[in-house]
Amino acid sequence: MNSTIKQIFIGLFISMIVLSISIGGGLYLTGNIEISDIISDSDDKKNSSEVKLINSTLDSSTIAEESLQSVVTIYSGQNEGIKSQGTGFVYDNGYIMTNHHVIDGSNELYIKYNGGTWTDATLVGSDEYTDIAILEPQNVPSYAESLTLMEDIPVRGNPVIALGSPVGLSGSVTTGIISGTNRVMSTETEFTIPDSIQTDAALNQGNSGGPLVMTNTGKVAGVNTATEGENIGFAVSARLADAMGQSIIETGDHEHSYVGIRTIELSPIVNIQDDIDVEKGLLVEEVVDGSLNDGVLRTREDADLPDVIVGINGNDIHTNEGLTSYLMRETTPGDTVNLDVYRNGTVQNVNIELGSR
Repeated sequence: MNSTIKQIFIGLFISMIVLSISIGGGLYLTGNIEISDIISDSDDKKNSSEVKLINSTLDSSTIAEESLQSVVTIYSGQNEGIKSQGTGFVYDNGYIMTNHHVIDGSNELYIKYNGGTWTDATLVGSDEYTDIAILEPQNVPSYAESLTLMEDIPVRGNPVIALGSPVGLSGSVTTGIISGTNRVMSTETEFTIPDSIQTDAALNQGNSGGPLVMTNTGKVAGVNTATEGENIGFAVSARLADAMGQSIIETGDHEHSYVGIRTIELSPIVNIQDDIDVEKGLLVEEVVDGSLNDGVLRTREDADLPDVIVGINGNDIHTNEGLTSYLMRETTPGDTVNLDVYRNGTVQNVNIELGSR
C-alpha cells in the first residue's frame, strides 16, 4: 500500500472514531482535541460528581449524628414494670418533647440519651388532641442540645431523616422525603390532628415522638407519630407541636378552642343538593345544642339555604383542616372571631365566641 492510500485510510479511520464519539457520547467536537484531553475531562467531571455526592452524604451524616445527640429513648413504666417504649428529643431548655400516647397511663418515666446517659423524668403535661407531651428530665447531659423547630411548613420533595428507636433499636436513622403537607391525622380521640406532615421515611413502633429532621437545615419539620401502611407515615407539624409545647411548659396543658359546629366541605354534589352558588367553603351541617353559637349560625334545619363559612378573621377557609388548624394555632377559648359567611346570596360578617373543647 503506497503512502497516499495509507494516509487516506488513516484519515477515514480517525473520522469514524470522531463521528462515533460525537453521536454516541452526545459531544460536539470542534478544533483539534486529543483523546487524552477527552479522557482527562471525563475523569475531572466524574471526580467532581463524586466530590458533590460525598459532600452531600457527609452533610446528611453530620446532621444525623449531631441530631442524634439530642434524641432519647423513653421507657414508660407502670407498677414497676415497663409498659411501652418510644422516642423523644430535647426541645427547649432541656425539656423533652414526645407523643402523648408514648407516656399515656404511665406513672414512671425513664430516659436514655443516645450518648448513654440515663435519667428519670417527670411529666410536665400533655395534650391528647395533638398527641404532644412534654417531660422534664432530672439530668440533661451537656452534649444534648435543643433541636430547632421549623416555623413554616416544609416543601414537598425535600429530603428528611427520621430519628428514633424503632422496635427498641436506639440511634436509628431512616431517610425519605416530605411526601405531603396539610394532612389530617387520626388519633385515639374522636378529633383529628390538622396541619400534619406526610413522609415516606420508614416509621415503626418505637419511632413515635422522635424528630423528623430536614437534611438541608437540620431543623425539625415534625414529630413522628403514626404510620398508615407501606411508605406512608405522619408527623405532627413543627409549628403546631411548638405551639402546644410552649403552652404545656407555661401552664401544664393546652386548652383548645371549640366552635360547636359540624361542617361539610363544598363539592359539586353538595352544591347541587343545596343550590349553593359559592364554590369553596364549609357548609354548616349542625350546631351543637346549648353551645355558645347555638342560634348564631344557620343549618339546613334553620333556613332554606344553610350558612357557608368562607373565611375567618380575614383568612380564606376552604377545608375542615384549614379551620381546625387556624383555631388550634391562632386562637384561645374566650376569643371572639369574625367569620365570613355566605348567607342568602351574599357574604356577611358574623361574630362567634369560642368555647373550650
